[in-house]
Amino acid sequence: MSRMDAASASVERLRALQQECAAYRGASPHPSRPHIAADVDRPVWDRIHALMQELVLRISAGARGEDNSDDDDDDDDALLAEIGGCAEALGDLCAFARNAAAAGPRNQEAIADSGVMADMASVARQMVRRELGCAAAARCAAAAGQALSNTVTGDARLRRRLMDAELLAGQEPTESVYWCLLVSTSAKTSTAGAVLLLNSVKDDAALCSALCSADAGRAVAHKVGELFGDSADDEAEHKTLLYVVLEALIAHRCYGALLAGGAQLGAYGLLDALAVHCKQSTGPSGYAALLDAALLGALNAVLAACRDVLARAWQGAAGAVDTEDLVAVQRSLAAALAALGEATVDMDAALSARVLEAGLVRTAVALLGLLSQHLPRARAAGGAEPASRAFAFKRDLIRVIGNAAHRNPPAQDLVRELGGLEMVLDNMQIDDSHPFIREHAVVALRCLLQDNAASQEYVQGMGAVGVVQDPQVARAGLQARIGPDGRVVVERAEQE
Repeated sequence: MSRMDAASASVERLRALQQECAAYRGASPHPSRPHIAADVDRPVWDRIHALMQELVLRISAGARGEDNSDDDDDDDDALLAEIGGCAEALGDLCAFARNAAAAGPRNQEAIADSGVMADMASVARQMVRRELGCAAAARCAAAAGQALSNTVTGDARLRRRLMDAELLAGQEPTESVYWCLLVSTSAKTSTAGAVLLLNSVKDDAALCSALCSADAGRAVAHKVGELFGDSADDEAEHKTLLYVVLEALIAHRCYGALLAGGAQLGAYGLLDALAVHCKQSTGPSGYAALLDAALLGALNAVLAACRDVLARAWQGAAGAVDTEDLVAVQRSLAAALAALGEATVDMDAALSARVLEAGLVRTAVALLGLLSQHLPRARAAGGAEPASRAFAFKRDLIRVIGNAAHRNPPAQDLVRELGGLEMVLDNMQIDDSHPFIREHAVVALRCLLQDNAASQEYVQGMGAVGVVQDPQVARAGLQARIGPDGRVVVERAEQE
């Protein structure tokens, strides 16, 4: 057979495949087609599997043709037409599977057992790689993701089967169908990937744990966090969906494993979601369950990593820290401290002990000391602009330290031993660079001194009333003192 004849035969074969696949799509079960049986017989799935295999092979052959192209424009056009035609046919088959999977569990089982589920994962990977140059590929990728999502919905065995194949068997993260769908440039395809992941892990603690214990699974979870953190539109449906995925991992106590390791500063998207979750939580009992030893240890590592970067930056060593690291520190600190500030309010004794054991008090005091050293208190004078601040985290650290010390004598003693009392007292004056820091310091000091005679004596011995007294307070005819219960009392000064 001549080359021309072979090409003509290939075109005819593709046309026949397209017609058959389009016929399947037109005959798929759907609520708008009550005359079509909801259950699809197994021979149909076997045929769809065979068609998908043939079409995927044709795309692979086309890819090899691209690699060996001699820049002949006609050949390039023929290859693009071949790949586009295959993508269109595969999209029709994925749409058939999507509709059938939504029609009932028998179809879901048949899709998996016939090999069509694995086929669709392969199709999604290939189509995402080609979506920029082929509109049919973009549509096919979205349909494949939707079909996979419908296939695993409500079936724990199929969810585990797909996750085993895609994430838990040692594959490269970027080769998994979850990753490929999530990073698609098409919003529709990326949303399909997020829905697939959500349907794979929601209400399933075992799968959440499995996802976050495998390297490829953690990479996918971190990608979800990155996409969430980088999405600027808080009202966007896609960002909400990403948050729901992350909230499932938070609820099933997987965040400690995700934040562990050496990627703390790159995980600010995960931390953003944790901060949102803590802000929306219902109270101390929920926080006590959330902040297990693993998560507290991971958050402590985040704060320590941020401190190390800032220390290197302020040492002034050339090239020690780049701008991206500083941005990551800012975002990571903001989210981590927001989460801890909310979750450590009114802690029970067990959680207070865990916070102390995790090293968070020690790290928070050390970080506050570093910030206090390099971001001194500023007061505007003579109409001058107030000193600019690198990050407004001093008050957030003071809040966390105060929360940790509340009704927690070991934490109160540790803060005193580390010099934290002096730092808190130093911030009980107005600071134009850090709004409301004084109010946070007042509350924190009360928590640090309440029912702790040693700390109260230590503060009195420092002459701390003079530190607390602000010139503006004095000009108003008032004075401040520290009561025996740790409260800072402002009262009218006695007339001499």
